[in-house]
Amino acid sequence: MLLRCQKPILLLLILSLLVPGVFAADEPVITLLPAKTTLDVGETATVAIVMSADPIGLSGFNVTVSITDPSIGEITAVSYPEWAEMPVSSSLPSDSLFVMAVDLRNSVEAGATNISLCMLTVRGDVAGETNLTVTSMKIDDDVSGRYTPGTTEAVLIVKNPPAVAVSFTANATCGTPPLTVQFTDTSASSPTSWLWTFGDNATSTEQHPTHTFSAFGNYTVTLSINGGADTCTRPAYIKVTPLLYGDANGNAVVDQADTLRVLKQVVGLSTKPAADTELFAKTDVHGNGAIEVGDALFIAQYNVGLRDAWFALIE
Repeated sequence: MLLRCQKPILLLLILSLLVPGVFAADEPVITLLPAKTTLDVGETATVAIVMSADPIGLSGFNVTVSITDPSIGEITAVSYPEWAEMPVSSSLPSDSLFVMAVDLRNSVEAGATNISLCMLTVRGDVAGETNLTVTSMKIDDDVSGRYTPGTTEAVLIVKNPPAVAVSFTANATCGTPPLTVQFTDTSASSPTSWLWTFGDNATSTEQHPTHTFSAFGNYTVTLSINGGADTCTRPAYIKVTPLLYGDANGNAVVDQADTLRVLKQVVGLSTKPAADTELFAKTDVHGNGAIEVGDALFIAQYNVGLRDAWFALIE
C-alpha cells in the first residue's frame, strides 16, 4: 500500500515543477558562478547554478539557462549534486537548457546556504563575449510554496586559441559493430603526409580515411603528420559495444526519451521488458540485473556527456 501511495506523490512532485504554483516571500538569489569565464575556442569550462539561501526547505527545481549570443558558445553537459534525484534536462548541446531535479530525502534543509543546484559545462565556439542568463525558473519549497528568487548573469568570454599543429575529428565515436567511421584531418599546419593507426592493427596514409571497426572494444586512434614531426593521440576514442546500451525504447537512438521510459517503468506506468530479452540488456545499463532509477540516472548522464558508450564515468 505504501508503494502505491508513493508513486503518485513522486509524479505530482515532478509535475509541480512544470506548472505555476503558490509563491513564498523573502526569496533567495540564483547566481551563475563564476561571474566571468574566459576560455579559448573549442575549450570547455564549468559554470555552477547556485541558490544563495534556503529559508524553508527545498523540494525541487526547474531552471532554464540560455546563452544570449548562441554563435559564441554552447552548453554541452550538465551534472547534479548527490541530493538531486530523478534529474531531467533538455537535449544537448544547446544554447538554451532546462534542468530539473527533486530532493526526495530532504537533504537540503531549511536554513541551508549556497546550495549548488547543478553544474553546466559550456564550450567556446567562436571568439566574442556573451552572457549566460537564467531565463525561467520554478523553485519549490517544502511547504507547498514556491521561491521566486532574483537572478544574476554570468559573462562568457571566448578567445581564439593558438594554432594547433595536428588534430582530427570523427563523424562517430561509438556504436555497434560493424562501425564505419569517417576521420577528418583538421591540422592547422597544412601537412603533406599522414599516418593513421586505428588501434586494431590497421593503418592508413590517406588525409581523411574511412575505417570500419568490426569487434567490440575501445580503440585508441593516432594521427602522425609529416613523417612523425607531430602526433595527436586520442586514447579510447572509438568505443564499439555489442548492443546500443541505453536504448530503452528500442528506437535505435539513446536520448532523454529513454530516461523517461525507464522512469515510467520504475513507477509502474509502463511495463518493464522481460529479463531474458535484448531490450532488458539495453535498459539495465546499471548492470545489476534490475531496472531501477539508477538506470534512468545513468542514461541521463550519458546524454549530457558524463558517461561513455559503456556507461562508465568520463573523467
